[in-house]
Amino acid sequence: MACTVAVLLPLPARAAPDEVALGERIYREGILPDGSLLAYRGAGGTEMTGRQAACVQCHRRSGMGGREGRFLVPPISGPALFSRPQVNWPQRAGSANVVVVPLRHLSRDAYDDESFVRAVTTGVDASGRPLNALMPRYDLDERSADALAAYLRQLSAGPVPGVHAQTLHLATIVTPDADPVRSRTVVATLGAWAAQGGIGRRDATLHVWRLEGPAATWSDQLREHYRRQPVFAAISGAGGTHWQPVRDFCEEAALPCLFPIVDLAPSDPGDFYSFYFSDGIALEARMLVKYLRDYQTPSGRIVQLVADAAGEGAAGTLVAGLAGQRVETRRWTPERAAELIADLGPDDVLVAWLRPHMMRTLTAALPAGPDCRLVLLSGQMAPIERLVLADAWRQRARWLSSRSDPRRLHGTAVLGLVPWARHHGLSLDEEPLLAEVYAATYFFNDALARMRGVWNRDYLAETLEQAVDNRPAGGAFFGLSLAAGQRVAAKGGHLLGYAPPDLTTIAALSPRIVP
Repeated sequence: MACTVAVLLPLPARAAPDEVALGERIYREGILPDGSLLAYRGAGGTEMTGRQAACVQCHRRSGMGGREGRFLVPPISGPALFSRPQVNWPQRAGSANVVVVPLRHLSRDAYDDESFVRAVTTGVDASGRPLNALMPRYDLDERSADALAAYLRQLSAGPVPGVHAQTLHLATIVTPDADPVRSRTVVATLGAWAAQGGIGRRDATLHVWRLEGPAATWSDQLREHYRRQPVFAAISGAGGTHWQPVRDFCEEAALPCLFPIVDLAPSDPGDFYSFYFSDGIALEARMLVKYLRDYQTPSGRIVQLVADAAGEGAAGTLVAGLAGQRVETRRWTPERAAELIADLGPDDVLVAWLRPHMMRTLTAALPAGPDCRLVLLSGQMAPIERLVLADAWRQRARWLSSRSDPRRLHGTAVLGLVPWARHHGLSLDEEPLLAEVYAATYFFNDALARMRGVWNRDYLAETLEQAVDNRPAGGAFFGLSLAAGQRVAAKGGHLLGYAPPDLTTIAALSPRIVP
């Protein structure tokens, strides 16, 4: 039976900032105020110390908890812990005599400082009942217990940036190095989505943060945008190769930045707020290493053409991953386009880390195609749908891609994207791009629904780990999945190309490649 939970939160006593900071270190890192390691005794006599014993391991950064197998890990943030939950069960016809027993964490007394210390040291809740077997017993002195309580009182409490009674403020970020078609598609699609209203039961206001000038100035521009209007999250976005300043701002501002379309995602294992469907060219380079090492080991040379920083990074990954192979890297020069690949032989492989206009120059300079075994292209830098190639090139060309082939994409798009786009008057000419933006909005909406009215940016990030999966909404990609701590959803892909014998149909021409 569904229910709603109203929480009456008493005003917390003001804690000194240093006390809250000490409590945060206990909660997240398992380090006590005196520098020693937090220790606990768990079920079956297990013992843990330090980071492995930290509260965040089960209750998460937001304090909203979750599940560990069949056990519920209840919320321990300030609004949930230091108040008595008020359970309002829905009244239905004929159910007046039905006895409803709330879950234990919904029928306890409010915690105070004394009962909180008792709970974490002896495993007894505020109503005097034993906590479940997952809850360990901690060794805490008075100073440590006070610091932890002070931190929990303010955790997930207070106003949330960008969230107002009737309005939800959101942003999308566009960098000057983004492809113009990508930028237009992102802004138009998000504008239509925000205009429909009803996002988190609020009217959404979308703010387009367009950055200008050199990348070194973007951080200050983003801070000014945020100062003028704080937002709850940044949705999708359009970038090129230099997304690092945006990523740094998102982590600094604790702002969820969700699924921008970029050529190269600066993902870091320590990221919490920056999510990507794919890390772009970096994933393609790793896929190529695996493909050439495990599936199509060339007997001749591997010749790479690079034109910018993105290509150079991918080329470096290939050189490092194919130690022992003959790999040559050549700088793209449009005036010498034909000369750059004129010496290729039938056993050689050409890898072109080039943009569409560069590929058009190359194919025009050599209409008959290179005399080589394969031509491998970046699906991120030069998407297959953006190039028109003669048959001589189509026979050899393969695109490294984490995205679906057009037939599979359209097969899933007709279930949601196509009718939605038509309803809002959006063109389907850029269906792959449109599908990526649509997927970002879909998973964001789904996460809000799972959060059940709890407005918390950390909780949003944690909920997205569960929401992103291989549903039709994510059909733009070959496969999507996230788990705790993961921030890049596409783990692999395949090679796309023109299927023989007629070379008119785009299809997957390799098995799944997961580097």
